[in-house]
Amino acid sequence: MQWRLSQKQITGMMTVVALLAGIACAQAATAIDQKSGAVVSPAGKILLQGTVTGGGTEDVTVFWGLADGGTTPANWAHKQVLKDVKSDTPFSITAEPVVYGLTYFYRCQVSGGSAVWAEASTRFTGSKPRVAATGANNIPALPVTSSLVCWYDAAVGVT
Repeated sequence: MQWRLSQKQITGMMTVVALLAGIACAQAATAIDQKSGAVVSPAGKILLQGTVTGGGTEDVTVFWGLADGGTTPANWAHKQVLKDVKSDTPFSITAEPVVYGLTYFYRCQVSGGSAVWAEASTRFTGSKPRVAATGANNIPALPVTSSLVCWYDAAVGVT
């Protein structure tokens, strides 16, 4: 007797045999999503965000800088590694140093096994530093030390 099986039938039977043997034969591909983008935290810091998908836990490297470094780690000015990021759990890092008004890029990479990069780099702009509202009537005031003295002379200006 001769058996004629299609590729689909063979693949299905191999899956059943592997499952009966206790072998995980197919895993979801690991991917990284950074569509949530960069946001300004309540403290005025830039948070670079993303999510790993595909199951398990992975190490993630977040790269950022003034130039889009693509998928070449050496082309990025800054990086930060996050260990054991759980799948489908959002992560974020604080991007420092960032200068107000300049445009930056960031891109995330899953660092385990095969290096999987986010589809594209995400652009963000350095935010204006926030100043604590500690002045009279809760008006924002610059931090001043007790040794700072300002003198106003109408003929010269502030000295």
